[in-house]
Amino acid sequence: MGKKKKRYDKELLLNCLEKDGAKLVNINYINDRLNRGCIIDFKCNCGNEYSKGFRYIVEKGGAFCNKCTEINTKQ
Repeated sequence: MGKKKKRYDKELLLNCLEKDGAKLVNINYINDRLNRGCIIDFKCNCGNEYSKGFRYIVEKGGAFCNKCTEINTKQ
């Protein structure tokens, strides 16, 4: 069998934000159709507001600002 296809939906977005301690800034994403190319505006767990692509949040850096991403990669 093939690899299970990842669904870039509201549930995945909220799970990623919760896991990383981030908060959604623009609530319109919840009502709009999401896809992996969407730019997500969020507040990092340190309080900085930041934007990243949905796919990047899920597959690589998480829902962190640049400063926190640097700190996390050094650990």
